[in-house]
Amino acid sequence: MTSERLIIHFLDYLRLKHRSEATIRNKKNSLKYLVHWLADKNLSLVKARIKDMEEYASFIHNMKKPNGEALSANCKYNYLKSVLLLFDFLKRKNLILSN
Repeated sequence: MTSERLIIHFLDYLRLKHRSEATIRNKKNSLKYLVHWLADKNLSLVKARIKDMEEYASFIHNMKKPNGEALSANCKYNYLKSVLLLFDFLKRKNLILSN
């Protein structure tokens, strides 16, 4: 299953849990950075390992807004929390192996 498909599965799960559409939209927007980053590294969610996610966390930490300013701590937290929730979901559903 592709990374995009796994994320859609996760977002569908959030809908079943009656999360608001605003929450789902925010998770989707946060996870698009992960999908692009993985593609740049020729990785997928299934192939990503802990060291890859540590590198992604560093990428988010150093990410800038279009105007060159640093992202707020809250924004960084939300991006990384979305990734954590996604991986937790994928592990619980046995869609990925934990490493």
